[in-house]
Order: sequence, then C-alpha cells, then structure tokens
Amino acid sequence: MGVATANDISEKLIADGVSPDMPVAVLERGTRKRARAIRTLLTDLGDMIVREKVGSPAIIIVGDVVTKSDAQDRLFSLAEKAEMMQ
Repeated sequence: MGVATANDISEKLIADGVSPDMPVAVLERGTRKRARAIRTLLTDLGDMIVREKVGSPAIIIVGDVVTKSDAQDRLFSLAEKAEMMQ
C-alpha cells in the first residue's frame, strides 16, 4: 500500500511539480476501531508515517480537499461542546 512507499510517492509528486506545502492526510484503519486521520504537508509525508507509526490499511489523500476536513472537525467539536453545555 501507499504507506510503504510514501517517500517515493511524495518525491514523485514534488518532482512532477506539486508543491511541497500541499496538504496531505493519511486515513488509517478507516471505519475500524482506533481509526485516525493525520494531517501534514507533502514534504513531510514519509517522515510523518514513520514518526506516527502509521500502519496498513491506510489511504493517502493529497490536495486542498484535506483542508476542508479541518473545518468539519472544528464544526463537529463545537457541536459536541454545545451539547455538553445543555
């Protein structure tokens, strides 16, 4: 999977003209227990996977769409806080 070749993926994309500052997300274990989404920049993808000990199955998402998930996360967090205050 992409996790094992993340360095190659990021190097190839950067060599093909994608900005090293392009947002990237790795979705690990999808809908399974202990699922997580980790965000970084394209230039840090391989190092982040090693640092965070990301395992398969995982999906790598590259592009500005990654920043949209931040907004959804914030809205979800605000909704949870509002419910707790009731």
